[in-house]
Amino acid sequence: MNDWENPELLHRNRLPARAYVFSYPDTAAALTFDPAGSPWVQSLNGKWKFDYSPAPAEAPERFYETGFDADDWDEIEVPSCWQMKGYGRPHYTNVLYPFPVDPPRAPTDNPTGSYLRKFNIPAIWKDMQVILRFDGVDSAFHVWVNGKPAGFSKGSRTPAEFDITDLVEPGPNTIAVRVYQWSDGSYCEDQDMWWLSGIFRDVTLIAMPRAGIRDVRVQTTFDRDYRDATLSVQTALQSNAVGHMLQATLLHDQAEVAKFKTSIDTDSPVRFDMPIANPLKWS
Repeated sequence: MNDWENPELLHRNRLPARAYVFSYPDTAAALTFDPAGSPWVQSLNGKWKFDYSPAPAEAPERFYETGFDADDWDEIEVPSCWQMKGYGRPHYTNVLYPFPVDPPRAPTDNPTGSYLRKFNIPAIWKDMQVILRFDGVDSAFHVWVNGKPAGFSKGSRTPAEFDITDLVEPGPNTIAVRVYQWSDGSYCEDQDMWWLSGIFRDVTLIAMPRAGIRDVRVQTTFDRDYRDATLSVQTALQSNAVGHMLQATLLHDQAEVAKFKTSIDTDSPVRFDMPIANPLKWS
């Protein structure tokens, strides 16, 4: 069974979902909340080589292999929906499916987009974990890096991250993506909407330190009088974090309100609580 119509397969090699956080070189850069200010974030948005085919069986074979000649392919802007760039047709439906109903099978006439582009791995990313992130692809896709499979994912409104550390090389690299307009997930995603396809949200490379924070969860709990609060933070750490220090600082108008600091002696998630006296309220 094809990956894109196998209900038992939601993804392959996709990393667990996490908070959308980045590493910055210092506090000032972090306070801009702009990933472009981080040397460990690289946008892959822009012009990609693109081929549109009416069905997966008619899409270019082995296009993901290094050395594949795509000089005669069109170019398409990423992110975008290919129907808005002159490929295929947009569909609007409210209560009907725009394809023959035969779950979990996708129609044989399943428009397919093949994408190619080059990218470079900076020298300062040496010995770091390299994550490839797609914020949104409709409706299912395979991805290869330097001719090797990196993963597969469904769920067009769900970000997908893949660890490509072992697939990339210093200097030039190649990424190939094949997107399928319809999948078994299309049966669940049917809404009162326009059906549009492609890599329609950002694509990003993220370098993460081997001893860094992989995920973070923040909760606030107020007392009965809704006056004072406890700020609870739980962090999921990379496996090499033992022996390092973990520090968290709560700021208001760049002034320090509270701080927590501890040494890391476990690979397990680290949780800490900070009491906050009479914090500013949302309402």
